[in-house]
Amino acid sequence: MCFGGAGGVMLGSVLAYKVELQASDLAGYVVNTTYPNMTIVRCAAVASRQENSTFCLTTSRDCIVTNASITPYYNNSDGNGYHRCYTTSKPLFDKAAALLDCSMNGNCCPQPFLNVTNVGCVYSPSFWWFPVLSHGLARKMCQSMWPTGDLYIKPTNYPALVSYLQSKGQSDVWVGATRIGTTNAFQWSDGSTVVASDYGVFQTLIPYMPPILFPQPDKQGFPPRPFGTADCLLVYTNQNVNKLGDEFCDMLKPYLCQIP
Repeated sequence: MCFGGAGGVMLGSVLAYKVELQASDLAGYVVNTTYPNMTIVRCAAVASRQENSTFCLTTSRDCIVTNASITPYYNNSDGNGYHRCYTTSKPLFDKAAALLDCSMNGNCCPQPFLNVTNVGCVYSPSFWWFPVLSHGLARKMCQSMWPTGDLYIKPTNYPALVSYLQSKGQSDVWVGATRIGTTNAFQWSDGSTVVASDYGVFQTLIPYMPPILFPQPDKQGFPPRPFGTADCLLVYTNQNVNKLGDEFCDMLKPYLCQIP
């Protein structure tokens, strides 16, 4: 997805501004890293990890990300061109342009969010847009995308939710709930308590042995650790009972964002 936004260019879900640079414009700035064999959309997604950055795609398809803060539409070209460069700053996508896509009746579900029947206004990352994050970073990502954005909470139709996630190729997806202290209870990000009927069953399969079932939550996560507890919740999509289970918060997992 690449199209014009209000004052910038949408590279996937990232609002960026094209700049014309010479090599000297980036002299003295930190090149955070170079990523090989990229597209400009994937390069933009990598660059958006910083609040402000300038990124370039070279003719050999290397993605260069720097901490340079360049004025939008800056032009210092000598006519020869210096890679294909953009500068980006938060918000991570053009919220003004997104609002133009909303209906006039107040039921707003702006791109890149999608209104999914019996699920809600949600966004599930694709292969290039931070497909896996820790629970804490996943929540920050969702919150940065829209003023009321957050990790998904309070599923009301698990078959519809699981079907949608499976269609996106997602499994074991972070949702917006964390453990309450050292108890075995969990709380949604809106302050309400996760009810017992929301929990699923984790199943391990060992060849030539009957399945081993672990009703959730069990504080263990997978794989289990000799220390610590699994204090964040995800939704299963390929288990014995596809509902909620606990997992260690630092695990890198897909996640589901929501606009209530």
